[in-house]
Amino acid sequence: VAPSGAAAQKPAAWGEALRAAETSLEHNSIRTANTELLGMYGVNAWRAHNIGLEDVNEVHRKRLAVEKAKVVEINRKRQHLQLGSAAKLQKLEDRYVTSVHKNRRIEGQCLALEKEIEALEKAAGG
Repeated sequence: VAPSGAAAQKPAAWGEALRAAETSLEHNSIRTANTELLGMYGVNAWRAHNIGLEDVNEVHRKRLAVEKAKVVEINRKRQHLQLGSAAKLQKLEDRYVTSVHKNRRIEGQCLALEKEIEALEKAAGG
C-alpha cells in the first residue's frame, strides 16, 4: 500500500511500502510454485499415502481379529474349567455335609456313652 498524505513525502514510508510489496510478491511466488508442485505431484503423493494408510489399517484389522479369537478361546477354556469345577465343588460340598451329619451323630453317641458311664460310675461308686 502506497503511503498517502504527509507520509507520501517521507522516503522511509516509501521504503517500508516497497519492502511490504516485495514480501507480498515473494509470498505469492511461493504460493504459485507450491500450487504448481501440488498439481504435478501432490495428487499421486496423497493417493500413495492413502494406500499406505489402508495397508496399515488392514494389518491392524487382522491383528484385531487374531486378538479377538484369542479372547474367545480364553473365555471358552475358562468356562470349561468353571463348569468342570462346579461338579467337583458339588461333590466336595456333599462330602462335607455328610461328614458334618456323621460327626453330629458320633457326637450324640459320645454324649450318650458319657451319660451311661456316669450312670455306671454312680451305680458302682455310690
